Amino acid sequence: REENREGEVTLVTSYETLKLPVYYRSIKGSLALSPSSIKFNVTFPTRILKKSIFAKSSYNGVVQLKGITSSDSRVIPSLTATSLAPNQKVEIGYVLFDTAHTVIDPKELMDEFISLDSQFRQKGGKQ
Repeated sequence: REENREGEVTLVTSYETLKLPVYYRSIKGSLALSPSSIKFNVTFPTRILKKSIFAKSSYNGVVQLKGITSSDSRVIPSLTATSLAPNQKVEIGYVLFDTAHTVIDPKELMDEFISLDSQFRQKGGKQ
C-alpha cells in the first residue's frame, strides 16, 4: 500500500532526551531485471562479448537508475538509460565480457609451474 508516513526516533542519554523526526513515503511496486542470469559462451582470448540488460518497473512513477557495478574485472557493465517509466520493458544497459582482463590466482600459477617442472624432470630435462 502506498502512503506518506511520519514518526520519530528518540535517543535517551543520561543528560537529555533527543527526538528526531522521520518522514517517508512508501510506494507499491517492484523492479524486474532480465535476463535473470547472464551466461557468456566460450570464446577466444582477446574477444569481447556483449549482452543486453533489460528492466521493467511496476512502480506508479518513474524510477531513476543511479549505477551498475561488477565484482569481476572481466565483466564490465554499462548503464545506458537513467530513468525507467512504469510498466515498460526497457533496455537499460549492457555487460561486456573482456577475456583480456584475466584474473590470475598466484597459487594456481605456482601449482601450474610446479606441475610443468615435474613433467620436464620426468622426461630427463629434454623436450
